[in-house]
Amino acid sequence: MRRIVRCLAFLVVSSAAFAQNAQLTGLIVDSSGAAVPNATIGVTFTDQGSRQTTSSNADGNYTLTSLLPGHYEIVVSAKGFQTVRREGVTLQVGQQARVDFALQPGSTSQSIDVTVDVAAVNAEQAESAVSLEPRVLQDLPLEVNGGRRQVDTFTLLVPGATGCGFDHRFNGGADMSAEVWFNGVPFVFSETSGWIQNVEPPYEAIDEFKMVTSVFASQYGHGQAVSTYNFKSGTNELHGVAFEYVRNDAFDARGFYAPSVAINRQNEYGFAVGGPVLIPKIYNGKNRTFFDLNFTWYKYRGAPNNSLYTVPTDQMKAGNFSQYVDPPTISE
Repeated sequence: MRRIVRCLAFLVVSSAAFAQNAQLTGLIVDSSGAAVPNATIGVTFTDQGSRQTTSSNADGNYTLTSLLPGHYEIVVSAKGFQTVRREGVTLQVGQQARVDFALQPGSTSQSIDVTVDVAAVNAEQAESAVSLEPRVLQDLPLEVNGGRRQVDTFTLLVPGATGCGFDHRFNGGADMSAEVWFNGVPFVFSETSGWIQNVEPPYEAIDEFKMVTSVFASQYGHGQAVSTYNFKSGTNELHGVAFEYVRNDAFDARGFYAPSVAINRQNEYGFAVGGPVLIPKIYNGKNRTFFDLNFTWYKYRGAPNNSLYTVPTDQMKAGNFSQYVDPPTISE
């Protein structure tokens, strides 16, 4: 019934300059609580090795924007103070996180290492939201919508969401009233707000998903909920996967009332590969430039359930419906 309906390739080449979707802010103070201006804050994205730096202002505050979701190491140094290194800071998609530092007197050659493995506290935004990390996206069951895996069914995992991939709603609101963002860029479909089945990226391309259902930030406001999808961007290691999901009537049982097994043959297959951009003897993108490439195909061949549908016979087409009703009963 349908030919290949999807062959999408998302090539995401990212470095620190192209990263997006998260923000880190904080306050640098000394042991007495006084602000430390001109402190150097270096943030390393450990998943890729890329690094960004900034300095604290006169009030001791610092801000770093356009950060990819993932794991970070933060190093703070200032003249007359010991260097502080904090590892294991995790940023989520669309998060505005706060990480404060208290510096101790000493030399910058002295260092204090703090190792944590928790998500940074979101003290900058008042919002009601649910974030699904890569491990959750891989392990949770996903509703198959329209015969294939589609990323907008993540919304149905969020508390307060009801409906299906086409007409979901949130907290009792109206249908088709969601706002959608891809990698920090809003996607607008004027006919049916929040419906993305015609442009959905491959399932393997999504790294993290976030749904905001109330108390929206100022950049939002075009719907009763906001879906944010973050694409994978590759790491310093080359990784790849090939897959195929199959449904075939050869594996199906006949329905209780059906005279035969209905034809239903579905194949969803593709591959994903990501890593650093490497051009032998020309360019080495390790710790700087990365790519992630996804291809997905979907094929469907089938026919309606044969226990529910009939087609006209040749006699019916000629106007003879005598066989369509029970014959008359003759009683003596």
